[in-house]
Amino acid sequence: MTTIHDMKQLNPYYIQETLERLLSQLGLFYKPCQANKKKVKDFFLSFPFFFYHDTLQNELYDIIHNKPITSYYDSNETMMNYCFYIYESFSLKYKLNFKTKEEFYEDSKRQMSQESYRYKQWKQSNIRHYLFIALFCLLIILYVLFEIYNPTHMFG
Repeated sequence: MTTIHDMKQLNPYYIQETLERLLSQLGLFYKPCQANKKKVKDFFLSFPFFFYHDTLQNELYDIIHNKPITSYYDSNETMMNYCFYIYESFSLKYKLNFKTKEEFYEDSKRQMSQESYRYKQWKQSNIRHYLFIALFCLLIILYVLFEIYNPTHMFG
């Protein structure tokens, strides 16, 4: 039986998307204070170890330790730079296309502000089903109306 830990192939796009969602939110909403500085420092020190693959853990650990968090946690702007740095460094390491810093944060804001983002995606993928059902119902209604009002069937 194969487990997640046995997997040799990583999907770097999935990891990149995970990093983007997590780090963009952290960068956007970080408020520097003593308590948050300690929490964010602890988070970044342990963050790589939540990924299931040893190589990925080591690479993220190296990226984070190349630029210590303590140089970036004094303001929201520097934290945003740091979060983007991690995302960008991972993307470069795996030779993935990546967003600009502005796109990185704007996409996150847009997705968070659209409450119906998932609903719109779901609706777009299912619109053909709804159109088919509506057309089918319309045909049934037209058939029934035709049968009711067709004079050739009145005495026959």
